[in-house]
Parts: sequence; C-alpha cells; structure tokens
Amino acid sequence: MNGDSHVNIRVTIILFLTLSLVTVLKTEAQSPQFKEYLLQEDGRAKLMIEDLSGFLWVGTFEGLYSFDGVEWEPYSRQDSGKTEEVTALFQAKDSTIWVGYADGKIYQIDNNKMSPFSPEEGLPVVPITGFQEDNSGNLWFGTYGEGVYYFWNDRLYNVDTDDGLPAVDIYAVSRDHLGRIWVGTDRGIGICYLDKGTKKVEILDTERGLPDNIVRAIQPAKETQGMWIGMYDGGVSYYDVEKGRFTTYAGWESGTTNCILPMGKSVWIGTERNGLIALENGLYRKVADCKKISCITTDREGNIWLADQTEKLRMSVQAIRRIPGLEENILSIHDGSEGNLWYSTEKGLFVFNRYQQEIKAIWQHSLFRITSIYEDRTRNQLWIGTLGEGVWRMDLRTGERQLFQEKNGLVNNHVMSIDGNQSEIWFGTFGGVSRLLLNTSNSGFENFTGRDGLGSDYIYKVLVDSRGRVWFATDGKGVSYWENEMIRTIDEWADRTILSISEDHKGTIWASTDDGQIYSYNDQTFRLLKKYDTNASMVPSGLVSNQEGNLVIVYADHVDVYYPKSEKLTRFDENLGLLPPGEDLNVMDVDSDGHIWIGTRQGINWLDIPSENTIIHPTPRIKM
Repeated sequence: MNGDSHVNIRVTIILFLTLSLVTVLKTEAQSPQFKEYLLQEDGRAKLMIEDLSGFLWVGTFEGLYSFDGVEWEPYSRQDSGKTEEVTALFQAKDSTIWVGYADGKIYQIDNNKMSPFSPEEGLPVVPITGFQEDNSGNLWFGTYGEGVYYFWNDRLYNVDTDDGLPAVDIYAVSRDHLGRIWVGTDRGIGICYLDKGTKKVEILDTERGLPDNIVRAIQPAKETQGMWIGMYDGGVSYYDVEKGRFTTYAGWESGTTNCILPMGKSVWIGTERNGLIALENGLYRKVADCKKISCITTDREGNIWLADQTEKLRMSVQAIRRIPGLEENILSIHDGSEGNLWYSTEKGLFVFNRYQQEIKAIWQHSLFRITSIYEDRTRNQLWIGTLGEGVWRMDLRTGERQLFQEKNGLVNNHVMSIDGNQSEIWFGTFGGVSRLLLNTSNSGFENFTGRDGLGSDYIYKVLVDSRGRVWFATDGKGVSYWENEMIRTIDEWADRTILSISEDHKGTIWASTDDGQIYSYNDQTFRLLKKYDTNASMVPSGLVSNQEGNLVIVYADHVDVYYPKSEKLTRFDENLGLLPPGEDLNVMDVDSDGHIWIGTRQGINWLDIPSENTIIHPTPRIKM
C-alpha cells in the first residue's frame, strides 16, 4: 500500500538555506474569535444575562427577548404603547427574572410569565439602572435620578443623598462577598446595607484612594473577595475589601469604561469608543474593535457575549483561539520546554513562546518540508525530521546542527514521527523505525522493519507511553508496540491502517483508522468507540488527550471532544471560530497546561477544552 495516499504530502527535496534566530515577531496574546447572532426585528442590544436554565436574556432599546441559541422569544409589557427600552436585567436566587425599563417600570418573570412589580409605595419615574439582592434576599435596585431603592418586609424604601449616598444618578449596581450593595455614581461609590433594619451607607471616593469619582461599572472578583471598578477616565482599579486598599493600573488610554467582566486571571473591559480591552498581568491590550460596548457577560461554557448597541450579539468561544498574524500552512508541531511551541511551515522552523507571546524564526529555508519535531529536554537538543533528507539534531544552546541519513545508519530518510524519553529516542519513517539510545556509549541507530515483527515499514506515528512502551501506527498492519526489547502486535488491529495513536491519563491507548474508526485498548479491553461513514472529511487526522483524559479527535474540517465518563461528543468547527485543520496527519500536541495546539493550513488553533460539567445545554421549556 502506498503510504503517500494517506498523508497527502508533497515530496520536494532541496538544500537548506540556513539562518538562525533572525526574526523575532512580538504578537498579541492568542486572539479570540467572535461569532455573530442577528437580533430579531432589528433590535439593538444593550445588556444580557444567562439564566439558571441556560437561556440568554437580552435587553434592547426595543424590548426584552430570550434566546436559546437558535430562536428569539419576545416578552412584551402589559402596558403596550409605553417605552420598551430595557435598562436593567437580573435573576434572583429564586430564579425570578427582574426587568427594569427606561421609564422606571419594573417587571418580573416567573415560570415564563411576565407581570408588573407594583409596590404600594409606587415606582420611580426615572430609568432603572441595576438590580441586586442582599444576603437576606432583599431586592435592591438603582435608578438614574432617584438614588437606590430596596424592598424589605413588603415595603419599598429609598436611599438618597440625605442618607449619605454620594449622588442619586446610579450607573452600576453590584454586591460584595459580605452581601453589601455597591453602587457607582459620578461622585464615587456608595456601599449600602441594612444593619438590624437600619439603612447604612459607606463611601469610597478620590479622597479615599479611588482613582476617578465617575464609576461606570462594578463587579466582584472571581478568585478573591475584592471588587473590580471601571471608571469614566481612569480605566480599571481593584479594591481589596479586607485591606481597604486600591490597586491601580497605569497605561489606560481607552476612554470611558462601560462594563467589566472578571475572567480568572484577566479582566475584560467594554469601552464607549475603543472596543474591547483585556487587563492581563497588569497590562492593557486591545481584543476587539467593537464600539459602544454596553454589556459583557459569560455563559456556563466560558464563552463571552458582547452587546454593543447594534443589531448583533457577538459571542467569543473562549475554548478556541489562534495566534494572531500567523497564517502559514503548519506542517508539524511540538510542545517543548519553558512555554515553547515548536512548529514548521514551508518557510522553515519557528518557535512561539506562549508566555512571552513571541515568535522566533529558528531555521529559515525555501520549500523544504519538516515533518516532525521532538525536543530532548534533558540535553537541550531538538530533533527535526524531514521528508527525504533524514533527521537533523540541533543544539539549542549553540544552534549547531548535525544531519543523520541512511548513510549514517538511519533506517529511512522520510521521517514522519519522533518521540522519546530520558533514555532513548524513536524515529518512525517510511522504511521502518530507528532507535537511538542516549545513556550508552553506543551512539548509532538500531533499526527495525517488517522482518523484525514490525508489520509494515510505513510508520505514521510513534508514541512512547507512560510505561516506557513504544507504539507504532502502521500502514495496513495495525499497531505494533515495543516492550522488554521485543516487538509485539495487537491481533484485533491486524490488517488495519492506523493513522494516529495517543495515550490518556489512565494509560489507555487510543487509535484511529483510515476508515474513520476509533478504538481504545487498556491491556484488558479492546473496543470500538465510534464508526463514521467513510468519506474524507470524517477520517480522523489525529488524536490527542488532555490532562483530564478527554480525547480530542481532529478531522479535516472540525474537532470532536470525547468525554469518556459520559461517552458524549462535543464538536468545534468553523462556525465557532476554529480554523479547519486540514488532512495532514498528527499536526497537533498538548502543552503542560493541558491546552491543545492544532496546526492548520491557515495557522494554529489553540483549544482550552471545557470540562465535561461545563457542557450544559438549555433546559427545554414550555411557554403557556
């Protein structure tokens, strides 16, 4: 069988034109991709929340809608003819959705039924700007012109400047870990709470360290008990509630902050005129050019949603990013030490450091194909497999290179895969496999072919597993493995072409075939995972497992993630921002943080695979 028919590769052999470390490209962090959703009836989105059932509620200038990812459902007020501009949205602990409007009206939605909130004391006649509830379940809401209200013991009470509130025009309403209600005004922050039924207000302003008195957004931190504060002119500041101390970040040049979203180690900032900004490691960077971002929220799968007062919602799949500015055809990829991601293109060998966000050209050449890369971390050496020219060894300290070919003992000059450990390195080729022992005086290659029990001499993938066994994916003869100085075969895989193999965190070996089948083997059980109809787009081009044991299955036009516990699949494709991987085999790797890197003909995909418990779909509902 001709192996070239499976790997779809072009054989071009020319001399290298060498140039070491000549180009350094500083790039932005892995860039998120946005998918757009058109609002129903040409609405203009202002704000959003995701409810406990997984539905998205969207407040617009024209009214309220819910969205299940496919269809829009309008919710209209009973007093038709009045303004429908939604200015506040909130879901309480009891699942009630609270909706505030520009004319001061408030509606509540319970079991999909919409009804007005009508306290005896009446409602404000100015816009409602935000809701929260305290630790006792009391509802609080801010207004633009009448301060803050709270509903306690079935009565509505007001908090204004007479009670110590810094101002009555409220821009933002939030809550800290103590259950206190924080409100942002143009004269600082008011912290409101009830003490045995008595309303209390504390103030944070510029006299107390606040960088800018005009506070447009407030959100509690995700991993600490502090608060993030977005301002009119001062960017973003962090307030440590326990220590009573502000942390400010220099370099803000993006104007007015409208909304903020803490995201683990970063904070996303929606601005009035300068798009979406991220604060990471104390530095601001631009993420997207959307104007007038009025709301940023996240769903339970970690995706970020933007409302920018246009007819479209924008959703960024946080699980998928790419290296901005890199649009080359990626031929091979390998995760190395110290955050280095090694990759090759038709222009040569490069490295991307994911910590420094920097690309370096290591070895530039013309039309020479590097098919495999392996870093020997203990010796600071890089092994570079090629199509037709053998394998190069590069000293990462000096840049010195040495070529090994058939005339030097290598079994074959077409090197498709390289893997190893601290004691040995294995090379899979189109003429068998070669082993190089590292801890002995013998510096030569030891070769194995079909005559030694290997089965086929065409090797698509070599894998050294956690037990030191070496697995070989062959063309037409299944899987062989090396253990105790002997080559063995697995009978169940005999006479099959295996394109890729991988090991998960439990030591289970996974293999994919050229007719779309995926198998698992754990020394006791051999089973078929899934079989697709035979066509080019449904034949896996590679397998890799992350740290949680979830299997990533790469196809020409999409990626499937298989969760072994539930035996469910989740798909990522071009609609979610994924670059189509293409048909080249095994152009992928997993880094030390568990992220998956996939080379494509247009650059590199970066996948942060969601945990299984975050893959939640909206609960079916019936509206009466």
